[in-house]
Amino acid sequence: IVFKLKMQKEFKLNFLFYLMAFLPISIIIGSSFSLLNIFLIIVLFIIFHFSQKETEVQNRYVLNFFIFLYIYLLINTFLGIDFENSYLRNFGFVRFIILFFAINYFFIMFLKFNNLLNIWLVIISIVTFDCFYEVIFGSNIFGWGEFEDASKQGQRLVSFFKDEPIVGSYLFSFFLILSGYILETNFKNKQIYFTLFFLLMLLIILLSGERSNFLKAIIASCIFLFVSKDISKKYIIKLILFLSVLFVIVFNTNSYLSDKYSYLFKFFSIEKNKVELKKNIYFELYKSGYLVFLDHKLFGVGQKNYGKYASIKDVELKKANNTTISFLIISTHPHQIYIEFLSEHGILGTIILLGLFFYIFYKMIRIIISSRNNIQIGCFCYLVSYFIPVLPSGSFFSDFNATLFWVNFSIFFAVSKKTNFFKLK
Repeated sequence: IVFKLKMQKEFKLNFLFYLMAFLPISIIIGSSFSLLNIFLIIVLFIIFHFSQKETEVQNRYVLNFFIFLYIYLLINTFLGIDFENSYLRNFGFVRFIILFFAINYFFIMFLKFNNLLNIWLVIISIVTFDCFYEVIFGSNIFGWGEFEDASKQGQRLVSFFKDEPIVGSYLFSFFLILSGYILETNFKNKQIYFTLFFLLMLLIILLSGERSNFLKAIIASCIFLFVSKDISKKYIIKLILFLSVLFVIVFNTNSYLSDKYSYLFKFFSIEKNKVELKKNIYFELYKSGYLVFLDHKLFGVGQKNYGKYASIKDVELKKANNTTISFLIISTHPHQIYIEFLSEHGILGTIILLGLFFYIFYKMIRIIISSRNNIQIGCFCYLVSYFIPVLPSGSFFSDFNATLFWVNFSIFFAVSKKTNFFKLK
């Protein structure tokens, strides 16, 4: 009987391992597969946790963080302009909370979690190779690429995402986790592996054409390099010089990227600043989000309701022939995290959300100072990059972005026994 129970436990743990290993692939396949994979991870975790009872909770401040965050999101559902548009996203956020528990549980129970990160490293390396293939041949190994809808995507890479130019944000989300992992391993010549991986990842994020994610990756990478205990200042200087030369070569040989980034630098010209801002779609989106906020200052229009309210308000303004107020930009979200918070959560909600996140970031900084774990440093740098002002961003609570964010958040706590949400009894 003891042997049978041991075999059942090992089978469940191995099944959980394969579901975790499949997570990066499920994100590529699509939101439905990603949701299904997360659901299976959650179900298996619940069955495993409550049947085995081998762990207990530590670091309860993380639990308090999630409790307050979820209670706030539930309240926001009832304060918005459209309950039906908000409730699925807000109520459904509980899956990321349980996913956090599941990932932490897996790392504390599965001692060889390095195997998981090795598989993720292989998956991300394959996607990176596919991106370089697309750069060279104009389409990825399956024939998907820019030629399918050049008018819509320009020259942005799509890789295995087929018709969505989001591969840069996808690679960025795993980039620093795996960079930190390489430094934490006992690989022979690991610094060579780290350098090669680090350079190729930054280069392909640049070539992806996702300007905001590249800028975030550069800022996050600089923080990572300077905080890591395993990287000398001399090495950092050499790496920065090499990257600078590499980027200059890319900009001089790629007219699309050269034009895209030269447009960005025009904002530093004071004389042309106002003219250029008026032509910029992101500035118009920010302004539109701000106008929505002005109409609902305290509580916002509610989660996921920016687009709906903008559509309604835009029609009203056009019917009234109101020329004193700019018509609103119709979009799913205003493409900037602070504007998104203000428009959908109001000033009170924004204070609550930022207060919760800055509190947990403060706790995370204290952990990094004491542990200097490179994987934790990588996760933290990625998470902080989400809150860089001005730069455009995807919707914070959307399935794709939220999955990438909370996976990094979960890995941060899970990789160390001291910070893991659970401890063995």
